[in-house]
Formats: sequence, structure tokens, C-alpha cells
Amino acid sequence: MQLYDYMQAHGYTPPQVNRYNSYIRFAAPNKAKGNKSAWLVVVGDGQYAVFGDWISGDKFTWFDDSQELTPLERAQMQLKAEQAYLQYQQQKEQKHIAISHQVKEILANARLADAQHGYLIKKKVQPYGIYQINQLQGIKNALLVPICGLNKKGEQIYQSLQIISPTGKEKYFLKDGKTQGGFHCLREAKKDSKESDIIICEGYATAATIAQLSPNDGVYCAFYADNLKPVSIAIRGIFPSKRIIIAGDNDRHLEPNIGKEKSEEAAQAVCGYPSLPPFEENEEGTDWNDYYINKGKLS
Repeated sequence: MQLYDYMQAHGYTPPQVNRYNSYIRFAAPNKAKGNKSAWLVVVGDGQYAVFGDWISGDKFTWFDDSQELTPLERAQMQLKAEQAYLQYQQQKEQKHIAISHQVKEILANARLADAQHGYLIKKKVQPYGIYQINQLQGIKNALLVPICGLNKKGEQIYQSLQIISPTGKEKYFLKDGKTQGGFHCLREAKKDSKESDIIICEGYATAATIAQLSPNDGVYCAFYADNLKPVSIAIRGIFPSKRIIIAGDNDRHLEPNIGKEKSEEAAQAVCGYPSLPPFEENEEGTDWNDYYINKGKLS
């Protein structure tokens, strides 16, 4: 089977291969248009390839079985591909360390977000640990939502930023930042309280809505559907006995309903509970913030 057919059989649309022995990034299946979470490295003259998805962690290997190769030649090509993979991983880790320092510098030169910022007014929410800056990555008067992850010691470290325009029509992540497993904590969960839950949401507006209306609960933002599961697993590691609720988006206009699927996957991974906004058939909106704006309440 040729590489093109093999990748398609695994659900991937193959990119144009314009270089060998280095990474090609392209769109992964079942994700937002324009995403670059899939990767491919083709070794030698196209005799061996490794590809996968950074977010899901999927990884596949392919051999050109139309060519006669000795076991040694196959082993050498596989080793070369794995070396390219490891080298890229090392470069990525070094870049992430540099980005963490960059985030600190950006936030040091930013200011705490104003509750009168256009996006916050539009969404009817308050700022929770977020910042504001005159301009970043082409967005003027931008909101900055810090994205943190856990290091090997379990300490929170900066991984990236989400940059949001006053209208909300432009939302970007900081260039080269790491988002997988990263979250923004709007309110830390109370370890000793049996009456409080942990609520993990996709977007900041949903998380801020829930933080306002559920003042006793710990609230975390995972930023996108595919990140709900890794964030939930990370939070479960900190709070092994707390009840976790996944406040997912109800993408009922899509087939499949990605928000529903990913919130259920995340909940299952941590013995949690998925919760989707119960929109009526012709009601507009997809998330709990939309539901709150429509109804004036969450239930």
C-alpha cells in the first residue's frame, strides 16, 4: 500500500511531500479548519514514513512494501525516522522553555484586564486572572488569557497565551506556544471542601460564566474540545477525590457533535460527569455562555 492510501485509510488527508527527513505539519482530521496538529516525516527517498497527531498522541508507521529491502535496510530507515522524531521533540521542548519566558515578559508589560473590555461586555462576564495589552500578534486592545501546564514537579508553568480581540472574532494562540494539556485556572478548587466541585470548560467565556454563577466551585478553561481530556487528567492528578464536571459545548449543528464526544471522553477518563447546555431546537448558541445570555440562568 502506498503512503497516500495508507494515510487515508487512517483518516488523514496527506499533505504535499516537499522535503524528506524533516517534519511536515498539516491538518489533522476532526479538528478545526486550518489546524496544524498533524505531522509527517518521510525518510530517505520515500521508503519509510512516520505520521500522527500531536494533540491525540496518535502515531503511525509506514513502509514502502513495493521495494525489496533487507531487514538491515528497514531497521536503518526506521532508526532514522525515530531519530528525526526525537530531534524534533527536543527542539520543541527547547522552544517551549523559551516561550514560557516570553509569556512572563509579555504579562509583565501588560495590565490586568478591564471589566469594561469589549469582549467581556459582549459575553457578560468578568475578568478572572486575565490581562490586557495594547497590541499583540496584530490584535489591538487584546485580552490575554494565560495558559499554564504542570511540570514534572506538579508546579504550574506558563505554556502560552490565548489572544482575544474586543469583538471575539479573532482568537489566536501565541505563536509557537504549547496548548496541549494547558489550562487557565479561574478559581482554584478547594481540596478540603466536600461541597465544591471542579468544573472544566472549553472556552474562557463559558468558564467565566460558570465562575460567576458557581462561586464555591473550582473552574478551569481548557480552550478547545480536544484539550478537555488531557486537562481533566492533569486536574484529576491534583484532586484525586473531587467530583469533576465537564461543561462541554453542544455542537449539535455538526456531525459528529465534537463538543459532546470530547466532553464525554474527558469525563470517562477521570470518572467525571459531562454536562451540555440543553438548547431548544431552534435556539442559537453552542456553549454555556450562549445559554446564559439566552436564558439569564444556567438551569
